[in-house]
Amino acid sequence: MTPLLGILLTVILLLSLLAGARTLQVRANLSPEAARKVMHIGMGVMALSFPWVLQENWAVLVICVLTITVLLGLRRVKLLRQQVGGVLHDVERRSGGDIYFLLAVAGLFLLARGDWVLYVVPLLVLTFADGLAALTGVSYGRRKYLGADGFKSLEGSVAFATVTFLVTHVPLLLFTSIGRAESLVVAALVALLAMLVEAISWEGIDNVLVPLSTFIALDGYRQAPLSLQLEHLAVMALLTLVVFVLRRRMPLTAGALAAAALGLYLCLTLGDWRWLVAPLTTALAGALLYRCKSGTPGEPDQSSGYGVQVIVSLAAPGLVWLLTARYLGRPQDFFAFTLCWAAQLAGLASFARQYDHVDAPMHPVQHPQIAYGLGLASALILLPWAVLQGARPADWQLALQGAFVVLAVLTLCAVLAAQNRLTFQWQMTVLGLAGLGGFLLLG
Repeated sequence: MTPLLGILLTVILLLSLLAGARTLQVRANLSPEAARKVMHIGMGVMALSFPWVLQENWAVLVICVLTITVLLGLRRVKLLRQQVGGVLHDVERRSGGDIYFLLAVAGLFLLARGDWVLYVVPLLVLTFADGLAALTGVSYGRRKYLGADGFKSLEGSVAFATVTFLVTHVPLLLFTSIGRAESLVVAALVALLAMLVEAISWEGIDNVLVPLSTFIALDGYRQAPLSLQLEHLAVMALLTLVVFVLRRRMPLTAGALAAAALGLYLCLTLGDWRWLVAPLTTALAGALLYRCKSGTPGEPDQSSGYGVQVIVSLAAPGLVWLLTARYLGRPQDFFAFTLCWAAQLAGLASFARQYDHVDAPMHPVQHPQIAYGLGLASALILLPWAVLQGARPADWQLALQGAFVVLAVLTLCAVLAAQNRLTFQWQMTVLGLAGLGGFLLLG
């Protein structure tokens, strides 16, 4: 089949799918969420045929651009929205998932470079695991937990992981040269990783993050030795267990715990065990500090500020240096990475919000509080970094210079707090500049 004929056939099928889903919604009284998932699964099934129907990159890009244009028309043009657009836009929650879905399809096709397994498996996860998990959660969800944009259910997450495991394991076993044991381990790894990614996503962005993380895991683990696969599976299983066991015992939502677990997993897989020391120390010390200030915490509500966005803000500065170290060949950025976490821990020890909301300004601080935060970060993070580096005189000197960098960003935060201009998000952003100071010191 030529690409032009494939484009024509795909357009006809897409319009038929949209009309059919709308008919079911109107005549069969299908709920908006169910109608949206029917459309989601239908589009996924159509996209699965692209390696054989469209074949060329430009043809896939044309279809994705045309479909995005149609979807934007359904969203923006009042008449189209009333007549047909209800299939996608009658749900109460805000979501750009339909657009993200098409971006994921185009991105996967380009990244796979003709390897249809790397294209099809992430798309199978996106099509069936996400859709069936949502329907399972709506119909059978009883055990709720707080994700990034509202409550999810354990039943839905288990369904997501189960379907992901199956749609990954079967293609790997039947259509690749990977061994049986390896296909089982890789499928389990992908299932747990994708489930955690789905738990931290909001406003439909899981339609990009889930297939992308699945692609990266498949591409990275297919050729890895079984021993390494088993090590990473054990780590991922442990982190997943921590998320669901501690979701009511930590000052974080379950979605935030999932984000923290993924961050730690990235530190281990993109770096090594040494890259776990600073973030893990910050997490444990931060939890103890919270208990000392607030007593035994219960599960916070969405407005308490301990959600996914806070964890992402906390971890993002350090993860930037992890990525530069891994992909730009700069192992020296381990110091900048460590400084980011030292500064964040010092900030957690020094500052407290005026009331329990993420946008609440921080209390002004005194010099003893800054000294306490700096001393804690130096003792728990900077000194261990020097030991891990070899405890040479140059390492101790660099750790001391790092302490002055942390003191500088703490002082800047203190000035902003005195002016009632320091919120939790701004605190993390300013303290993240410590990593830039470490980069300059290395230069």
